[in-house]
Amino acid sequence: TIKPEMVPELRDTLQLAVVSRVLVIETGINKNNLNLICMKNLLFAFILSLISIGRLMSQTAVAPSVGDGTSGNPYQIETWQNLYWVSQNSAVWNMYFIQSQDIDLSTATPAISTWNSGAGWTPIGTYGTPFTGNYNGQNHTISGLFINKQSGSEQGLFGAISASTVRNLDVTNVNITAYSSVGAIVGRSVSNSIIENCKSSGTIAGSGNDVGGLSGYNSATTIRYCSSSCNLGVVSNNPFYYGGLAGAVVSSSVVEYCSATGNINGKYHNGGLIGRAETSTVRYCFAKGNLNFVGYGGGLISYCDVTSVSNSYSTSNVNC
Repeated sequence: TIKPEMVPELRDTLQLAVVSRVLVIETGINKNNLNLICMKNLLFAFILSLISIGRLMSQTAVAPSVGDGTSGNPYQIETWQNLYWVSQNSAVWNMYFIQSQDIDLSTATPAISTWNSGAGWTPIGTYGTPFTGNYNGQNHTISGLFINKQSGSEQGLFGAISASTVRNLDVTNVNITAYSSVGAIVGRSVSNSIIENCKSSGTIAGSGNDVGGLSGYNSATTIRYCSSSCNLGVVSNNPFYYGGLAGAVVSSSVVEYCSATGNINGKYHNGGLIGRAETSTVRYCFAKGNLNFVGYGGGLISYCDVTSVSNSYSTSNVNC
């Protein structure tokens, strides 16, 4: 229920209508003029209330109050409204950001599960317009990320990044349902991007290929000092390449000093750490969790081709 005190414009105009009636009574204005004045004020109040109620019922993007997006003076992300502003403004996707507070998307108004007709969060960066900037979480947390796009690719907090750096960030308690190239922090990472000192937790379900607890598809990407405890599952179809940390790691990518401890209930080529590794390097990593799948899998890596793996191990329970 929307009450007058929730909508300042409605409250103020209703007060004006009351004042107008008092003035009319005291000054002796005729009844017809009284009705006309009251009707105009009430109509004005109704129009303002519609505008204000619409504002209450939709999420609001608020630009950061500190910073200009340069490396020396990055935008400071303090609230979920600031973070939402980044997702809605592709013109700033090549700039610098630091996060100065923990952000809980589950407290957003309206609820994030109602955004975009129930689809939830709109990722920062797309396949055609990737995020090319720098995001430093400064060891803060973003919790409560919700995405429900069963046919959507490049899904995560960041949908797609290129020649970008995302570091020092924990993305926790995610609830993501999507198709392919899906991860809690990054859906698709290419062109010498770096994902560093990041963590993720929650649940992720997909229907397509390259789904990871932290990052989905990774080409020429360095992932280091990262971990994920996300649990992965399948919505439908027979997808390939699910990994506790990364779905696919290809084209001279490097994964080092990383771990994955979540469970995977998948179909084909499920790896405790990585689903698919090609012409890349994996070192100083481990995985442990429960893996259940139909065919082809590995405690550490499922499909591995022309890839150097060293000083790494798995204690995962593998069931096929």
